[in-house]
Amino acid sequence: MTDVEVEIADGVLVGRREAGIDRFLGIPYAAPPVGPLRWRPAAPPVAWAGRRDAAVFGPDSLQPPFEGWGRSRATRADEDCLYLNVWSPPGATAAPVLIVIHGGGFQLVSGAHPAFDGAVLAASGVVVVTFNYRLGLLGFAGGSHWLTDQIAALRWVRSHIARFGGDPGNVTIAGASAGGVSVNALNIAPSARGLFRQAISISGGGDNLFARPPHPPIPDRSAYGEPPVYDTAFASGAGEYAAVDGALIPAFPSEALRAGRSNAGRLIFAFSDFEASMLDQMGTPPEAMAAAMRDLAPEAERRPVEPDGYALYSHCGFRRPALDLADAASAAGLDVRVLDYGFVPTAGRARLRGAAHGAALYDILGTTDPLHDELGLVRAAGDEAFLGGLRRRILGLLTSADPASAAQWPRYRVGEATALRIDAAGDARIGHVRGLQDLAALAHPDT
Repeated sequence: MTDVEVEIADGVLVGRREAGIDRFLGIPYAAPPVGPLRWRPAAPPVAWAGRRDAAVFGPDSLQPPFEGWGRSRATRADEDCLYLNVWSPPGATAAPVLIVIHGGGFQLVSGAHPAFDGAVLAASGVVVVTFNYRLGLLGFAGGSHWLTDQIAALRWVRSHIARFGGDPGNVTIAGASAGGVSVNALNIAPSARGLFRQAISISGGGDNLFARPPHPPIPDRSAYGEPPVYDTAFASGAGEYAAVDGALIPAFPSEALRAGRSNAGRLIFAFSDFEASMLDQMGTPPEAMAAAMRDLAPEAERRPVEPDGYALYSHCGFRRPALDLADAASAAGLDVRVLDYGFVPTAGRARLRGAAHGAALYDILGTTDPLHDELGLVRAAGDEAFLGGLRRRILGLLTSADPASAAQWPRYRVGEATALRIDAAGDARIGHVRGLQDLAALAHPDT
């Protein structure tokens, strides 16, 4: 491991070269959102004097503990959390850039989690960036501060990524779960225009995860005190929705896309066949979910096999809303690709109903799905062969405006068999997106 230096406008960064990859961690992309900057949009970063060590991840955003996501490599959580991380191939010049936006329901996780590590893709010639943003009430109370943070991170990339070997004109944003919702928001936010070329929304749903204001109110200090008490001041899912305020987010995504308004030149929508893996992780009984969601699916789609709560949650909560966005964007003539993802590692095929929520992102990055970690699943040689092919397919999209892989992944067209479908064994074909009956027919194995 050796030191490597990069000089940017704010000062000199000292990173580390490890296993053939340059890592620059804990880089401030905005001013600390504390004191008078609390409950305010992200402000420009503060320059530093001399050389700044960039070998350690910056603090995570304040958040409650959550089993299964407790492996962040940050040493602590703090209000002062607006830091990003860069993995780059040594000597890269004008390499494609992938910005990964972490999920976690806008309440959990960070860019320091191993699930979002950029080393594998960097070894394939991509500059990878992850970052933290304000979560819970710190990100949502009184305004969409979380989104101003994300836009500030993207602006930092545009201004500085060339110094790390990346091409600021070839930036792709990608995220899963809340990260996928973020991608959908950034793609229609006027203030994010010109900051990326492609957008990959994975397990991000659609209009259903956006809402009209009001934003959650700013907490009364008499009730919550000063931070770090704010790490318990979460809206428990009531307030962590992307707010369609008419300005930062001007419309619901389907409305904007139907009108052809997209910041990305190419849109990729991906979803899993077992998005409802979240129900087991959250301890939600599938029977309760079936009762809550049955009326969201037309009766004709519920025949001949009555779908259970897992199928209904996957279909109504994530797959159908995402496909609605793909339909709207395709009808407007935008370049859209759809990935219907079902790959499960060999060791998990007797235990998992299908590909878990957000699985495609971890497989693209070459990291480990936290759910697979919980289950102790280890990839087999055949799994690695499939995953290598998946990454090559994605690299084809990242590196070319007109990728050769387009023949194996055509532009999505409404009502046509143009989605890329990948089954549990990794076999790929072009076809129609699987519907509710296909999900209902999946056997639910013992876990």
